[in-house]
Amino acid sequence: MAIEVFSRYELKFMLDSERFEAVHEEIQKRMTPDKYSRDGQFYTISNIYYDTPDDHLISTAVRHDGKYRYKIRMRTYDPTANTAFLEIKKKYRGLTNKRRTSILIDEGRRLLEHAEEPEERPFMNMQVTHELLDIASGMELRPKTQISYDRRAYFGGDEFEPDLRITFDSGIRARRRDLELRHGSYGEPLLEEGKYIMEVKVSRSVPVWIARLLSENGVSRTHFSKYGTEYLQYVAENFEKIRNLRQKGR
Repeated sequence: MAIEVFSRYELKFMLDSERFEAVHEEIQKRMTPDKYSRDGQFYTISNIYYDTPDDHLISTAVRHDGKYRYKIRMRTYDPTANTAFLEIKKKYRGLTNKRRTSILIDEGRRLLEHAEEPEERPFMNMQVTHELLDIASGMELRPKTQISYDRRAYFGGDEFEPDLRITFDSGIRARRRDLELRHGSYGEPLLEEGKYIMEVKVSRSVPVWIARLLSENGVSRTHFSKYGTEYLQYVAENFEKIRNLRQKGR
């Protein structure tokens, strides 16, 4: 069963192809691939991010206004499936808290876009479902962008690192049309080819061996938000259009 509620620190690093190969080789030796990384291969994740008409959630996040920042998204690991995860991802003073529930895709859309309560099903986390329903009832949420990427992911495999998770994301792409998870993961690239986003996800401190591995390969920490990057590019490309719409109160 997928973990539905957790808190952790998420540290991000930008790698080129050479550094990825060096770091990934060592990670493979010491950690266990997750259930989606069959034979150590990349798999695709697709997300639809929801926001208000005036982009309140993401604009607050990129401006770092306030201590609390959060995102709401629908995620799938299989574009042929009828179910997805609805997720609330909050960040407070560097600590990320994520809660999610499985849901039928069509019912998830109606919940977020129309505050329509779905039928209770055995695979759902109803506490998270009701939290999302409360948010949707008090906030006009709309699908804003679809962001997909290819991932390799690993878990800590021994008793000293049970909460450790490391992911490598590449081929990050986005689109603001055809916002339907079942229509595939195509989109415009957000990162140049040969770049990887590595995330080290821990409940406490980063293990010494990982810190040493990154230092030996000249890898330093960065700040990168997929939705934030997509939003800033969108604003830069459509500044006049956005300003005119906001002046009209739309």
